[in-house]
Formats: sequence, C-alpha cells, structure tokens
Amino acid sequence: ICLGDPVTMQAVANPAGIYYWGPNAVQGIASNTFTPSQDTTIQVFNILNGCSSDTIQANVTVLPLPISTFSADVLQGCVPLSVNFSADVSNNTSYTWQTSNQLNATGAQANLEFDINGSFTVSLTATLNGCTSTTTISNMIAVDNYPIAAFEPSSQVFTEPNQSLSFWNSSVGATSYVWNFGDGGSSNDEAPTHLFEVENEGTTVVLYAYSNLGCVDTAAFFIGFDPGLVYYIPNSFTPDGDQFNQTFLPIFTSGIDPYNYQLLIYNRWGEIIFESLNPEIGWDGSFGTQGNPAQNGTYIYLITIKVPSVDKRQTIKGHVNLIR
Repeated sequence: ICLGDPVTMQAVANPAGIYYWGPNAVQGIASNTFTPSQDTTIQVFNILNGCSSDTIQANVTVLPLPISTFSADVLQGCVPLSVNFSADVSNNTSYTWQTSNQLNATGAQANLEFDINGSFTVSLTATLNGCTSTTTISNMIAVDNYPIAAFEPSSQVFTEPNQSLSFWNSSVGATSYVWNFGDGGSSNDEAPTHLFEVENEGTTVVLYAYSNLGCVDTAAFFIGFDPGLVYYIPNSFTPDGDQFNQTFLPIFTSGIDPYNYQLLIYNRWGEIIFESLNPEIGWDGSFGTQGNPAQNGTYIYLITIKVPSVDKRQTIKGHVNLIR
C-alpha cells in the first residue's frame, strides 16, 4: 500500500469463533482495516469454545509517497506572465501541473503563461511506484494588467514665461504615478499643479502610471509656447518714389512660420492684383506682369499665416490705403 492508505485483512476460520488481531490480541470480526505507517506484520488467531487456533500472519509493505513540493522563478508580474515551475525532486515517475485558471502541464519542469490578471493557485501531483502526492499553493501567482496612462493639461500652450498649469489624470488601472514636467520638476500626485518657467519654447510632460505590481504605462504631452502674434500692419503707404513708405509690408516680429505665409491684395472688384509668399516682400503698389501702377484708393489685404506653437493657420483681413 501507499503511505496513508488503509489495508483490509480478511481472515477465515472453519468453524469460526472470535477473531483476535495484532500483537495486543484485539477482539474483532473476520475482516479488519489497518493504516500502518511502515512495513508491518499483521497477526490473527481464532478462539472457538475455549480452543485457540494457530496464529497466522501477513506482511504489509508501505510505500513512501513521492515528494511533490515545487518552486517558481517568478511569483508576480504583468500580463502576459511566463512562469517556469520546477519540482524539488525530479526522479519521480510522473508529474502533473494544474492551475486554478485551468492551465495544465506535465514533467518535472513546466512553463505556463498567464494571460489574464488575478491571483492563481498552483498544484503539482507527483507519482512514484503507483503512489501519488499533491502539493497545492494557494494564490501563488499574482498577475496584473498594464494600466492605461492618460492626462490633459489645463492649457495646451504657454502664453507667458511663468505659468502655472493643472493636470487632469484620466489613467485607468493605475495606483501610483510619477510626473516628469520636462523642466527638472516632478511629482507623485495623482493630479498635480506645477509652475513652469519657459522661454520661447514649450516642454514635454510625461506621466508614468503604475499598477499595484509595478506594471507601467506612459503618456506624453507637448505643451507649446505661444506668446501671441506680435505684428504691425500699416493702414496706408505712399509709393511715390521718394524712398519713404514705398511698400505695404506687414511686420511680424514673432509667432509665425515664415515658410507658411501668404499675402493677397484685392481691388474693389475682388480681383487679386498681388500675391507674396515671403513675409519680407511687400506690395509696391503695382499690378500685372508689366508692373503697372495701381490707382489711388483703398485695397483689401488678406494675410494667411501658420502659428507653429499651436500648429494651426490663421487669417488676418483688413484695408490699406494707397496714396501717391
């Protein structure tokens, strides 16, 4: 038998009287069940009408149970988590692995991949000489999903060199956070407020969101610097050849992309009489391929520019007086 298993002994006496089992002659019936912990010799004799039979005996061999303890190379991690299991004793006849999420394997070593989050119980059943032993470790493996990091700032652009921004944290599945504000500052608050000191350019804010088991996701947001458009557009010019005020030229000192610029001049009938794609080239008061001088009067200008800090286009429309 295997250690811990019962064995039933059946004695036959003819004619039968009262049976006495074991070295202590315990009175019993013809059938008796024992659970020996080691190799054992079991004796029995029978008494009828005061006469005793011979004592007979049988040997019971008790086989030891195999060792089924085991270990794993990792106990927690992020989905999907690959775990290598190893039996502490590798010379048993067979091994069967099973987890509470219905993963199965055989062999003294097994690799199991946990592709869902949760805590999982693992069992190993070892067999040797027909005897089995099972070791079960409850909640042995802990697996976390990766969180989803997400946030929004209270403003997508800076409009002044020293500006305080707040952050709305919309992360999912995270329990702790690390903020890198891109200017040397950081925070572990869930929804921090930070004072930025920026000059002429923005900064990238990065959020690291961590789960209970340290699984991490990141989100980044570039916050540009937009001091606003700084420009001057004259309302009149005098192209009369005296070297003063000869050209209608809007002046942009900051806030535009010089490679995404267009100036259009329209006459009173809505016809385009001049176009410039260079912010340094203005209208000299002429029109047509021959450069004919335009008449005195009021003309419409339409300026289209791109603001690189916020990556959008903007138009400026107005009137300019041509005076000769």
